[in-house]
Amino acid sequence: MICDDQAPYRFYLRSLLEQERDLDVVGEGWHGGQAIERCRDLQPDILVIDLDMPVMDGYTAMQRVRVVAPETRICVLTGNDLGVVAETSSTSGADLVFAKSTAPDEIVAALRALATRAVTTA
Repeated sequence: MICDDQAPYRFYLRSLLEQERDLDVVGEGWHGGQAIERCRDLQPDILVIDLDMPVMDGYTAMQRVRVVAPETRICVLTGNDLGVVAETSSTSGADLVFAKSTAPDEIVAALRALATRAVTTA
């Protein structure tokens, strides 16, 4: 599941992940409220979420996703400074935090590891 208010980034990430045989994108959203609703309904293995979104930010959404979909792992992909957001993201429920500028192969490898529960902390 992908949640980001920037449609071009959602498209990029979906395209990247759809090239992988073992990774499927089951849903998308553009604000935190949609992340909560869709995670509740879809119970995805992973939610990839941005932090700065309209309607509801990623921090608030992550905390609520933990309630409605406790088994869903959360990966934050942010354009913000990682040093600033890493601790707060972890406290809000993130399993992993990456910069949006991270190399595509690193994103895929991290999501694959997260999907297999090989990664346990942010």
